Amino acid sequence: MNDRPVPSLPLGCCSAQKRAVDEDVFVGRFELVDTRCARLANAHRHDHFELFWLRGPGVHINDSRRYELPADRPSLVLVGPGQVHGWELRDRLSGTVASFTSVFFDGREPPPSTLHDYGFTYRAELPPVLPAGPELEGEVAPLVARCEREYAERAARWDEALRAALRLILASALRFHRRNEPAAASSGPGHELVRCLQALVEEKFRHQTSVAAFARDLGVTAGHLNEVVRGQLGTTAGELIRARLLLEARRLLIHTELTVAEIAYHLGYEDPSYFAKTFRRVSGRSPGEFRASIREGHRTIRE
Repeated sequence: MNDRPVPSLPLGCCSAQKRAVDEDVFVGRFELVDTRCARLANAHRHDHFELFWLRGPGVHINDSRRYELPADRPSLVLVGPGQVHGWELRDRLSGTVASFTSVFFDGREPPPSTLHDYGFTYRAELPPVLPAGPELEGEVAPLVARCEREYAERAARWDEALRAALRLILASALRFHRRNEPAAASSGPGHELVRCLQALVEEKFRHQTSVAAFARDLGVTAGHLNEVVRGQLGTTAGELIRARLLLEARRLLIHTELTVAEIAYHLGYEDPSYFAKTFRRVSGRSPGEFRASIREGHRTIRE
């Protein structure tokens, strides 16, 4: 634990491979990332996306939930911006890591990123760990190999080929997940509006909490925004914003030594007592009670 917000590490941090890391994309071997790097010693996060294709056994920890990676088949592991993550039994894992920004994935400056369409963002449809059966492995394994080859060889238009392979990996994963874990997919005329709202919430949640302000940013009324969000997600825009704030609060309570008041101010609350009341109303426990209950069985995540 520490008294500062959870560190955010740059793309390709601590790679032991010789090739220089590109600004917006890196593809390499998971087992060659330097585990001695001090910055990877504890829980951390990124402002980019990470996709891992790994064979276990091992454990991925994402926002303090443990996900077992089986030894008998590969797993697709997805980490979005802001998620606090790490590994247990890392030395038993091997495979590929692809790190990339939304700018690289889209081939243009967002917002909003088309990554929202693949269920690989905040409020993600895809789970952080997706063990692959023979069918998914048959689709994804050649695409992962293609990602490694394109990044290493840099043939003409390699970036386009790599981007296409990443899209196909996520499309295959989403299709597989929906077939095996049916869920209502967002669709219809409000889908684009909700996608834009989710991107804005991720960008501004620390200093903008008003539904009306987000509605103005999106060029609609607050009433219309709430109606569309409810139709698409089954919740209101205000609840979506508060959920994102409280997710960040839980991350800071678990992974830092910041006081409850410091966390409240960090998240843009002017009154720490109001933050504490809101946290208790939503979670059923005070911030202090939540921290104590988690720490009772929690140990620092280590790479």
